Amino acid sequence: MRDAIRLCGKWQALEKTKYERLCAGIEQHITQLIDSPWKNSEAKRLQRHRDELFVFLYHANVPFDNNQAERDLRMIKAKTKISGCFRGKDNGGVFAALKSYTSTLRKNNRNIYDGILSAFNLNPVLC
Repeated sequence: MRDAIRLCGKWQALEKTKYERLCAGIEQHITQLIDSPWKNSEAKRLQRHRDELFVFLYHANVPFDNNQAERDLRMIKAKTKISGCFRGKDNGGVFAALKSYTSTLRKNNRNIYDGILSAFNLNPVLC
């Protein structure tokens, strides 16, 4: 996996044929792990998720980790730790919707204040 992550960082610097050859080598190594005589839970998991495992090698816009998803959830966890809970039945959903909207605005390089203002005017910028 480390080899695949390192290779992902070099895809622009390498020739296309060399990059494809290195990717094929990584894929072949995974095949050897899956086909090994000692089938353990990790090998079975590799076999089940093989198609999704190295998507980041072939699509430049796919990150090799899920850190952004974890960062998006961290604020909700901090909010519940500080206040203990959401007081009303629907408040958690409202907080999640607002957090999701502002996070999407930020990821799309939009002004958060203008985005919220346009949403209150029933003209959201991301629809």
